[in-house]
Amino acid sequence: MLFVIEIITSLLFISTLAQGSSQTDDLFTEELKLKPLPGGFLEAHFQFKTRSSFPNIAHYDLFPLAIGDIITQFHIDEFQLSLTQGYWRHALWGYSPQPTPPGAELWIWFSENPNLDIDKLWSGLTNTLSGIFCASLNSIKSSNSASPQIIFSPRGVSENVDRNRTFLRYATLPREIVCTENLTPWKKLLPCHSRGLVQLLDGIPLYSQPHHSLSVTLRRVCPHSSSPRCTDPVLELTQSILAVFDVSPNSIGEVPLKWSFSTLFKRSITRVCSLATESTVKFDVTEDSDSYKLSPKSREIISENGRNYANYKISEFISPIPGKSKSKSFTLNFNSLSAFKFPTSHATPPAVTSHRYLTGVGEEGGGVTTLITNNLHDDVDLVYMEVLPWATRVYLHTYRLQSSTNKAGIRWQYYRPGRDRLLPYHIETVLHIPARSEISLSYQFQRAHLKWTEHVPDPHHGIYIGSGVISIMSPTNHTAPNYYVIKFYNEALLVTLMTPDFSMPYNVICLSCTIVAMAFSALHNAITRIFSPTPPPSSTPKWKIWMTKVIDIVTKTIEKIKLKLGFKIKQS
Repeated sequence: MLFVIEIITSLLFISTLAQGSSQTDDLFTEELKLKPLPGGFLEAHFQFKTRSSFPNIAHYDLFPLAIGDIITQFHIDEFQLSLTQGYWRHALWGYSPQPTPPGAELWIWFSENPNLDIDKLWSGLTNTLSGIFCASLNSIKSSNSASPQIIFSPRGVSENVDRNRTFLRYATLPREIVCTENLTPWKKLLPCHSRGLVQLLDGIPLYSQPHHSLSVTLRRVCPHSSSPRCTDPVLELTQSILAVFDVSPNSIGEVPLKWSFSTLFKRSITRVCSLATESTVKFDVTEDSDSYKLSPKSREIISENGRNYANYKISEFISPIPGKSKSKSFTLNFNSLSAFKFPTSHATPPAVTSHRYLTGVGEEGGGVTTLITNNLHDDVDLVYMEVLPWATRVYLHTYRLQSSTNKAGIRWQYYRPGRDRLLPYHIETVLHIPARSEISLSYQFQRAHLKWTEHVPDPHHGIYIGSGVISIMSPTNHTAPNYYVIKFYNEALLVTLMTPDFSMPYNVICLSCTIVAMAFSALHNAITRIFSPTPPPSSTPKWKIWMTKVIDIVTKTIEKIKLKLGFKIKQS
């Protein structure tokens, strides 16, 4: 009987596995790319990709349940959330493999359903993501949200190439602080929480670096072709972490330069994620590969996007099955030779660079100037977008473009004026920049007066203007779904606003309480005190008064003694 029960249980288990495999074809890969940067820095880019079939998302295998729920509940097609600390120096390091602005950034494409209330979904989604990632995304309101008109086109497959922009929402929180409270829930979305490359992600060494960025990206992709139209799309969730480590000899204190996973991440890889189809570590050996030595030695060199990488497959060094005759851990060691030197500049200079700064004096008005430089030998068309808080009232008539050549100009411009406490200012411009030239965009704004309850903590610090977004458009087809080839951000700006004297209410309260206390104490003393008449002074000498008191005391004492003795005699 027991044997029959075991057979039935086994058959049910096999049928369940077969049904689950027929419903979902989940796929999980993880990758770490390391690349030396100019100035003595090292780029570490982690990418964890999870693919799941759609619309059969009701069966969760590797895809995180928390993300699947918000997709169905809030009707999401694509979204990207990033939490970044520090500024990526694109003029020195080249373009970022994960372009994000400082602080928090969130953009979402909702499903094109005219019956949906997009503002209500946007508000509910920001609150939900705030709870999932332990971030203050609930601060995103309509007063700091916009709908870009050209930038942020869909990155995945879509039924409609020309999407309705009213279903797109974008917002930034430049003041958002990134800490380990954001990293922990981010790691819990991975199929392997403590195995594979995720073992290298420790909060202290990661968040001590000059630049680090955490992001989550969702889109629909076609697993078999790159066509924008696909009959069987799948969901692709990409979780990325980009960090820039300072590995210069001055910071490490070792000459020649030496570093490893143990010195960078304070950890090494000891266990393989058995759920990962691919688990690789890649080191960029495109430039000056003869001036350093990597150990263990790579078994293959691969090429990706014009770069050469030493490829390490973790499964070749650590066995997923305990007891196999392989290494107990994997760590990559870098030993520089005497001829090693950090690159002084990026091998391929950035095609376009940008720099932004504030202008003006005083606390009533101000201005913003943006410099955009075209380093190519060809003309460039690009899109530049800025979303400014409503407290900086922008004057469109002051918008100016200056260039050393007459060929530069504005091809198209979108401007949506802000409304106090309701909408931000949104400026989106298509610019034409001639070869080897620089343009200057400038405008003026007026600082608004905030109510004393609207000031953020530490009001004297000021408010932030989010980074401007620059997308270089494709020179062949501006109407294609992926019309831009490069996207990057310039600096966020800090604007000081007129603030009231917050110490004045405190001083008034202290003074008022002091006056009330003094008045109340005098009144209370007068009400509660008992007044009694004092006898008139006597003409008898003081020594007679004292003698009388002493005689009375002695007489009373003698009487007490007699009473006690007489009581004892009666008892006896």
